[in-house]
Amino acid sequence: KVKEKEMDFDNDDWKAGKEADPMTEAQEAFMEGLIKDAIDVSLDELGAQAKQYLNSGNTSKVTCSDWIKKLKKAIKNAKNASG
Repeated sequence: KVKEKEMDFDNDDWKAGKEADPMTEAQEAFMEGLIKDAIDVSLDELGAQAKQYLNSGNTSKVTCSDWIKKLKKAIKNAKNASG
């Protein structure tokens, strides 16, 4: 069994059949950190949407992974834009 920290979240093959699996504590903690990072780079609206997703009670491993990718990309782009 692959440990969470060793998972390659950029490889979507692991998602098959996991749509109903609840997100893990590690995913939730990582996403909360990304939300803070997003707000720090003035992505307040995206951060708020992600927080709303976390609090929705309608989370899963797959959608959380998608949110993590979306946040990481937006944060990277915002940092690159600001120099």
